[in-house]
Amino acid sequence: MIVARSADHPVLTAPLTVPGAAAAPRTGVERRIPAVDFDDHEGVAVVATTRADGDAFTPAGPARPATLLFRETDLSGASAIEVETAREGDRAVGGRLEVRAGGRVPAGIDVPVTGDRYAWTSITAELAAPLHGVHDLSLTLHGDFRLSVFRFGAAG
Repeated sequence: MIVARSADHPVLTAPLTVPGAAAAPRTGVERRIPAVDFDDHEGVAVVATTRADGDAFTPAGPARPATLLFRETDLSGASAIEVETAREGDRAVGGRLEVRAGGRVPAGIDVPVTGDRYAWTSITAELAAPLHGVHDLSLTLHGDFRLSVFRFGAAG
């Protein structure tokens, strides 16, 4: 545990023990996972899903990729991924989502222009090979698009 005036100025630290069983891995197949449920991130900006509410993510600067990390995700049987994206940008800039699990890149998705930052579309991509087991999952956003939700599907 840390007591601090701010993230840059810790005042006190002490070990914290939480009794009980360790948390089970996150279910990653046949379940809608909001991007906001990430465990760690790098280079992302939080943006609105609609004009009224909701959280989505985009790279803080389109020239640099942004990554969302989802630790210990059970991807057993995953054979496809569906993502919800919005992209108002110029087709010349490009938008691509890279999916990484277990040191492999089972999918790369080219993100189409939807015409508006609030015009969402679902894109489905087959994985290069089915996934098995628990992995740290990372989604890397390249370009000028927004990501709100994703879901892995199983064959059949």
